[in-house]
Amino acid sequence: MKINFDTKAKLILAMALVNLIILVPLIAVPLYCSNGLASTIIYNIYGPTCHQYIGRSLCFFNSNNSWSLGECIKGNSHPVVKTLYTMSKLNYSGPFFYDKAEVGLNRAEAVYYDDKVGYKMPACSRDFGIYLGAFIGIILFVLIGKKFGVVSLPVYLAFLVPLVIDGVSQLLFNYESTNAIRVATGLLAGAASTIALLSMMFNK
Repeated sequence: MKINFDTKAKLILAMALVNLIILVPLIAVPLYCSNGLASTIIYNIYGPTCHQYIGRSLCFFNSNNSWSLGECIKGNSHPVVKTLYTMSKLNYSGPFFYDKAEVGLNRAEAVYYDDKVGYKMPACSRDFGIYLGAFIGIILFVLIGKKFGVVSLPVYLAFLVPLVIDGVSQLLFNYESTNAIRVATGLLAGAASTIALLSMMFNK
């Protein structure tokens, strides 16, 4: 069945809106992190689909009312972290020490350094990359979608390989990735997923 232009536009717009609904709370942390109710709702909404480990996440830092984005845990530092909003019996507040066994259990949202306080995105850095990549993929398809044709399964899977290798290596071996790699592999996977899906829907 051929999809007419109006239907195509509506479907793409709906996908973009859904993606924005997921993405915006990740980058709007400075707007709600001081509101306990809003923060509690948002952090707990993302909890079931993400480990939310602060050691594998990005934070918005507030220093003298100036906001910046960076690593929640810098290098081998041991800042104090606090669980402020997550509704879980596995909350932790105290000095941070990296431990794979704590991934998915330690849901601390705030990190305290001498000169600034950081508030974690409600999803980890890899998930952030996936959501951002998915939105970028929609934009790319709208701009140059016809050039993609129908993305084949082998091509799509090739874009997932870096994420799979990085994630499985962390899980099975004595290896710890970086947030830069997590975001980058997430971007590739997210963009490839929406482009492949849209190409199958509209480029046949």
